[in-house]
Amino acid sequence: MVLAGGRRVRPDVILLATGYRAGLEPLAGHLGVLGERGLPTAHGGRPALPGLWFTGFTNPISGMFRDLRLDAVRIARRIDCGLGASRADVSD
Repeated sequence: MVLAGGRRVRPDVILLATGYRAGLEPLAGHLGVLGERGLPTAHGGRPALPGLWFTGFTNPISGMFRDLRLDAVRIARRIDCGLGASRADVSD
């Protein structure tokens, strides 16, 4: 990944907090993961693509913050499973 200043980095995770308006088209529109309204077609702990998750794009009657918490736990577990092998190498 190339940052705005030209520096190259290889992050383990990129977290985008896009706010109350999705505005995902410039970020992910070319990936084929958005529906016709510009919202992710996969969310809730299911990856849209390998390594790409979305949360917070629903408004359930039980409350958005509750669902965000549940999604965050699901996503974190999946990320942890994916990074487990590389972490084991580092901790030895």
